[in-house]
Amino acid sequence: MSEGSSNTYNNRLWYARQLLYRLYDLAVMNEQQLRNIIFTHMLMKEYNINESITVDELNSIKNKIEKEASTTDYKVKSLALKKLDVILTLIALKEADNKQAWSRLLVTNRLIDEGIVVYNNSSDNADGNHNGKNITYDITVDVEKTMQNIARKKEELEREIIELKKKQYYA
Repeated sequence: MSEGSSNTYNNRLWYARQLLYRLYDLAVMNEQQLRNIIFTHMLMKEYNINESITVDELNSIKNKIEKEASTTDYKVKSLALKKLDVILTLIALKEADNKQAWSRLLVTNRLIDEGIVVYNNSSDNADGNHNGKNITYDITVDVEKTMQNIARKKEELEREIIELKKKQYYA
């Protein structure tokens, strides 16, 4: 196997493993933990937060959320404070340059985007689109379907890892 194709296999193998590891993480989460990870995912989508965001940009988002929190409307304030807690965590990860935690978060977000975690947000459109906007506390998770999806995806990834290892070692 040439060095270039070896790197491709290694990268694909590494990423498949990361997806598999995150599935194991999701599989042991309870409903509240799954709702929290969905909340973080939706918040990151709402503010277009990805691996290239800077601490300054996160602080700018924090300032916007702090303005939302300075209201007398209890529901708006409560939601803003929950968003603020997540943003502060993301700022801490970014300031600590914790690439491993960011990677885990982004891989988990990809699994959520793939529909592995089955959820509903009361602010979704009637057609069921999860547009990442208008996050509410009314996030419900279908734990049974989520666990079925996790089991299916695990099998798929295990098969992919086996095939990649065969190519890596026997090509």
